[in-house]
Amino acid sequence: MAAIPYELKNDSIDTIPFVGSDAANDPVPLDPSTVLTVTNGDAAELSAVMNGNNLVMNCLVWPVAGNPISVIVDDGSGPLNSFEYAVTVVADLTPIAVMPDATAITHAAQPVPGPAVVTPPAGP
Repeated sequence: MAAIPYELKNDSIDTIPFVGSDAANDPVPLDPSTVLTVTNGDAAELSAVMNGNNLVMNCLVWPVAGNPISVIVDDGSGPLNSFEYAVTVVADLTPIAVMPDATAITHAAQPVPGPAVVTPPAGP
């Protein structure tokens, strides 16, 4: 899996909870015995530590010379596939465009629609 881009504001401490992912890429609970570890590509510029199942990251110096910084979370030598962020430390997160919030999409059941009704044009 390719690294997922992540923007970290230079004055923020971000905490990101981690869960398991099944074959359909749906979130599932991790086995309670799972111990997650983190590999930080640049510990001089970025702090990235695991606190239980939470990844906690913050910028250590500004400006950052090594953007983007690789941060990999895995279960050590366990069977789970790892997850990688490409962290870019930024000074400004001011919006410049609109986009959907994919984490907040909702789905509701509805009856299956019937076939379309075609109305013939009115004649003279």
